[in-house]
Amino acid sequence: MATSSQIASLKQQLIGGGNIIYMRHGKTNYQSVDNPYSDCLSQRRLSKNGINQLQRIKRGITQLNIPISHVYSSPYCQCTETAAMMDKNFIISNDLTFSFNQNQHNVNLLAQKLKSLMLHSQPQQSNIMFVGHTSNLYDSLGIWPEDDAMMVIFKVVNDKLTHLGNISPQQWQTDDNTSPLKQAVEIIE
Repeated sequence: MATSSQIASLKQQLIGGGNIIYMRHGKTNYQSVDNPYSDCLSQRRLSKNGINQLQRIKRGITQLNIPISHVYSSPYCQCTETAAMMDKNFIISNDLTFSFNQNQHNVNLLAQKLKSLMLHSQPQQSNIMFVGHTSNLYDSLGIWPEDDAMMVIFKVVNDKLTHLGNISPQQWQTDDNTSPLKQAVEIIE
């Protein structure tokens, strides 16, 4: 796990913009199964803990004035619900469809599409967020976001994606001015 000064540095990087955020969807009820994404009632949805977790993250993003210009989401409901909590004007991309139960050809295709989307997003003054699943990021870049709602931060450097680090949902505490979030940002200011 990253130190508080490493997390503070990542958050400062986000405040400055120009980053790509891959966010795993929020906590769900793992007892449910995902059926076709045309029907949210037949899929895993965000749990109450997942909603609380995402509200805390959104408060942290808002408090730090982290700019996010676009949010792209997998069509699965746990992702669209997560994306909507980050930005009501999110965009659904079928290129972010869950890759886990796909045949190898589709896994490779989705991995290439995700990498291409991220490489060509080229944010400048803001950040761009992709909300998806663990397997997609692993298939594309070999990184497995352990926690629900974990943010994996990248920057495009010399036409390559550079992994800057991860921010877990627990690292977005925002209760008051003495919260770890506020203190961590003050460390590097």
